[in-house]
Amino acid sequence: MVISGDTRFSENVIKHGTGADLLIHEAAAVRPELLANAQVKRVMAHHTSPQEVGTIFSRTRPKLGVYTHLVLLARGKVPALTPEELVAQTRETYDGPLEVGEDLMTFDIGKDRVSVHRRMPAR
Repeated sequence: MVISGDTRFSENVIKHGTGADLLIHEAAAVRPELLANAQVKRVMAHHTSPQEVGTIFSRTRPKLGVYTHLVLLARGKVPALTPEELVAQTRETYDGPLEVGEDLMTFDIGKDRVSVHRRMPAR
């Protein structure tokens, strides 16, 4: 298992993530009309785009790629991307197994696959 936190596209993640059972990576995404905003640009400069993460997943070929620490920016009347839109952008460069992490999600790493378990929080 390899976990990558706040980072840009990194060959080091590819080096250590190649063939991993589980590769957990952060991502940041924003609608194109917000890229002119200086604050948005600064935030995006410290994160990896969904297309870049897709490239990382494509090159490393984990049994399962998982998103965590999503930075989905919004400003004014421009809404944040949805997790579904994040996945669609990732699919531009990656066609393998992919999950968007959720609170209390767990994984069982087996010989041939990784199983995902979602837990509903107690109310």
